Amino acid sequence: MENIDNKHLSKELLEATTGADGAAIDIATTDQDLSVDTMYQQAALPSLGKQIFSVVQMEGPTAGLFNIKKHPTENKFVLLRNEAQVFESDPISTGLTQEVVQDIKSQYGKDSTQVIGTLLRGLSNAQENSRTLEFLEDNCLEVPDLDLTDSKSIETNMFEITQKVNELVLKANSLNMRTYEGFCVLPYFAGAAIAGLSNYVGGKEGEKDERGLFLAQIGQIKFYLNPDATSKTAYVGLKDSRNISKSSAVFGPFASQIVETMDPDSGELYYWIFNRFSITPSPLHEDGNEMLFKFDINVTV
Repeated sequence: MENIDNKHLSKELLEATTGADGAAIDIATTDQDLSVDTMYQQAALPSLGKQIFSVVQMEGPTAGLFNIKKHPTENKFVLLRNEAQVFESDPISTGLTQEVVQDIKSQYGKDSTQVIGTLLRGLSNAQENSRTLEFLEDNCLEVPDLDLTDSKSIETNMFEITQKVNELVLKANSLNMRTYEGFCVLPYFAGAAIAGLSNYVGGKEGEKDERGLFLAQIGQIKFYLNPDATSKTAYVGLKDSRNISKSSAVFGPFASQIVETMDPDSGELYYWIFNRFSITPSPLHEDGNEMLFKFDINVTV
């Protein structure tokens, strides 16, 4: 999920993107020939799960997460394993037909690749977001609610929210040092406290996503907006950008593709998305030594 910066590209690679006379290569014809599945695969629009969990590409039909911990009483280490929790690949009807895709290409020209890819990726992201929230709800340790003392002050709200979140991150590190890098998924009304001060606490350049789920980074904690506007629950966990074994969970993409189907009566081509992935908690996330937490945020009237 890293952004490629031109300064890191080799001179040969940069030169290969121009023609013999130094002019840019005309790739419009090639773009127009891209399949719908290729447009979907090229779209860079990460879901909530791909942002808050470490992402590891799964290579087989089954997989597991491994970690080790020190034995509580003996002078040895214990190998831990969690079986990857794979979701069924429920087909997603896109509502797009071949005719609609052709109309979009005619209207947007070379930009149609991004338009179509983003539309389709947004549909599969909605599925991934839903499964991510289900996972968090099922696996997070419930802790006492947070009662905001002054709902009209975004400064006070931000202070109280960040204090609660950092206390939970410290709790996850209280028995064993893991990482102080973490995430928090906030409900809509609480997210306003972070978004309202984004000019002062905003994240690094280039980290905002097109769905607007990323709010800001404060210290070592990244804050995201809960895509479920009806929720009042906040979710907190660990995500180490350099060491996957220190993260609370792993998102594992298996297979994701666009499949064409034909209406037997009209002969019209329709597009469906099949998206199979897993979300698996760290083996170190155990009773009494948790790495995932949740709490409700209450607003005083």
